[in-house]
Amino acid sequence: METLTHEIAAHAARLVAWDLNVRLGVLPDRERWQAAVHAMLPCVHLLKLSEEDLDALWPGCAADTLAAQWLAAGVRCVVLTRGAKGARAWTAAAEAGVRAEAVLLVDTVGA
Repeated sequence: METLTHEIAAHAARLVAWDLNVRLGVLPDRERWQAAVHAMLPCVHLLKLSEEDLDALWPGCAADTLAAQWLAAGVRCVVLTRGAKGARAWTAAAEAGVRAEAVLLVDTVGA
């Protein structure tokens, strides 16, 4: 992780967006995931996570509270996708939310 954070810092003029995409089935160590997120916060401009990611790594924690902590650590924008409930986003200056539009679901993998 340290090598990655140094590499990112060397290219500070670039936008760094990170979709957590938590897979506890692949790496079941919740504390290791949390440590990785914490280590990367100062390097990340846009942090995107799903409600499932949030519940997997920080069960019972409020999204507002975590977003405020991550913004204080250097993240510029936090986006939380909530499936059929829409999405929320936070910056240091504002918070916004949108409802999801109904769509016909065909393929959730897309690969």
